[in-house]
Amino acid sequence: MTASFLVLRGSQMQCGSCGSGNHGHFIAEMGIRSPGLEDIDKLTAWVFPRLNVCLDCGSVEFVVSKEELLELRRLAKRDTAKSTITDERNL
Repeated sequence: MTASFLVLRGSQMQCGSCGSGNHGHFIAEMGIRSPGLEDIDKLTAWVFPRLNVCLDCGSVEFVVSKEELLELRRLAKRDTAKSTITDERNL
């Protein structure tokens, strides 16, 4: 179970995991891919989210753009289709 990162408590935003008000905002560059080592050099979706990081416990929250979300959906479909083909071959 995960907690929402920033929670409004009174007039201050606090970490949903540890309750700290000590957080920072950063920009990230992430390559997201399916788990496993096969095709490690393929099927990567690049996203550039703004990160909200709790500077006390390390919890991180981010949201991807609509375009990036579409790419992640395409990646998931390719991964699901590939898993189905592999499963059928193992029958």
